[in-house]
Amino acid sequence: MRTARLRTTRRVATVALIAAGALLLAAGPAFAHVEADPNRVKPAKLATVEFTPEHGCGESVTTEMQFRVPKAARNATPVELDGWTSTVKGRTITFESDTVPDEEASYGITFTAPSTKTLLAWKVIQRCQDGVERWIDGPKGESPAPIVGVGKTPPAEEEAGDGH
Repeated sequence: MRTARLRTTRRVATVALIAAGALLLAAGPAFAHVEADPNRVKPAKLATVEFTPEHGCGESVTTEMQFRVPKAARNATPVELDGWTSTVKGRTITFESDTVPDEEASYGITFTAPSTKTLLAWKVIQRCQDGVERWIDGPKGESPAPIVGVGKTPPAEEEAGDGH
C-alpha cells in the first residue's frame, strides 16, 4: 500500500512539473517585445516616442532596427542616436549600428499624431549579429508590434492576450 501511494505521489509531482514547464513556455513570449515610451500621446500634437527592445536575438546584440511608420502618423523622423545611422525611405525608418554595440539602445522617433483617437501599431524588424526578430503581430500574437495610443490608453499587457 505504501508503494502505491509513493507511485501516485511521483505521478502527481511529475504531472505538476510538466504543467509548470508548459506554463513557462507559453508565457515566454509575454516578456519578448519592444516597449514604447510614452505609450500614449495627445491627438494632433508633435510627439517623440522611444522604442526599446527588451533583448537582442537570443544572446546576439541588435545591429539594426527597422520601423514601419503607421499611415496615420505624419512627418515621422528618427531622433539622432550616437553610434547609429538612421535613414528614412517612404514609411520606413531604419537605425543601423556603426559598430557592433555592446548594449541595447532605445530608438526615438518624432511624429505628428493623428487628430482622432486611435491606436498606432509600429511594426518592427529587429536584426541582430545572429538572427532576426519580427515584431509585427497584432496584440494577441506571439510577436506583437509596439502600440502607441493617441488620446487613449493602449490595452494593458494583461488584457492584450497570450502573446503580449
